[in-house]
Amino acid sequence: MKFLCENNVPFAIRLRENMQIQLADGRMFQFRSGLRNRRRGTWEGWLNGMGATPANQLRVAAKRIKGSELLIVATNLEEGVSGLNLYRKRWGIECLFADAKTRGLNIEDTHITDPDKLATLLVVVALAVIWAYRCGTRAMGRTAIPRKAHGRYEKSWFRTGFDTLRNWIIHQPGQALDAWVSTCPRRPYQPARSG
Repeated sequence: MKFLCENNVPFAIRLRENMQIQLADGRMFQFRSGLRNRRRGTWEGWLNGMGATPANQLRVAAKRIKGSELLIVATNLEEGVSGLNLYRKRWGIECLFADAKTRGLNIEDTHITDPDKLATLLVVVALAVIWAYRCGTRAMGRTAIPRKAHGRYEKSWFRTGFDTLRNWIIHQPGQALDAWVSTCPRRPYQPARSG
């Protein structure tokens, strides 16, 4: 983080709740204890072991998610809350890549290295993921995905939609097509202007 701060590279990195922060007044505490009776918190300071210089001062924001679990994000942006927003976007991208890779579409098995071909593949994969999500929401409606005994979902929304999409393509192609067409924005094709 010190390197990222010194080189003005914006970041939002999740921290563990047992980590310590040193505030500008010299006080140190664990995030867990700093949020004992609060749902949210923001601080400015340095992690344990960092040099306490203005150049590498961090902004940290934390909030409770999923009951008692803490989401703590350190950033070098102007506000700690901006780090939480940036992390949420990053987490969505991580989930998309997980769905496109090991959880479903296995794009890493293609071994494509050509940038143009890879870009085309990523567009097709993104469209397939969107189609799978649409099939999942159409099949499940407002029903929640069942949970296992330990509290996790039986399947992810992507896996539910992907399984539904495969089933519909094989057995009910009209259903699969309708899941895409019914929610697709309808814009007339306009060729790109040259000039």
